Amino acid sequence: MPITPLPSPPQPTDTTAQFNSKAFAWVAALGTFVTEANATEAAVDADAATATTKASEASASASAAATSATNAATSATAANNAKNAAESARDATLAAFDSFDDRYLGSKTADPTVDNDGNPLVAGALYFNSVGGIMKVYTGSAWVAAYVSPTGLLALSGGTMTGNITFNAGQTFPGTASTGKAIAMAIVFGG
Repeated sequence: MPITPLPSPPQPTDTTAQFNSKAFAWVAALGTFVTEANATEAAVDADAATATTKASEASASASAAATSATNAATSATAANNAKNAAESARDATLAAFDSFDDRYLGSKTADPTVDNDGNPLVAGALYFNSVGGIMKVYTGSAWVAAYVSPTGLLALSGGTMTGNITFNAGQTFPGTASTGKAIAMAIVFGG
């Protein structure tokens, strides 16, 4: 039985949208991956049992003992190789899940200080703060918001400013529609 490859895992260098998309796709694929790996191992175990049975039958049959023993040995080797491959696939799946589990820590009520296995945090680790309702990312030394909520930001069109706008140079413009052109010119031309 073939095992469906996992999609590309999220990387710390991905944008938030890319990271979230890859993380959700990766997590969604893990269930299928584990099921297929377990099914492969079960099929391999069944093949190994069949090979052992065939080896016993070959010993009981004197006229075909040499041929049957050779075939059984070949089948046993193939089954053992397949079993080893299934075990390797299972181990790789578990390692991949552990790697993901070290990076996405799930929902927590406070900033974690260790990963889900009790190991030091890795840069790029994520968790959802259920108290604050925000996704956070670990920079390697601190937890920061993984994205900025657009709530409260001025819309690209149709937004209304209700107060003055002050730039670093100390220029202040009233937040009215009539000064929009002047503000745009000040931003574009630096003055």
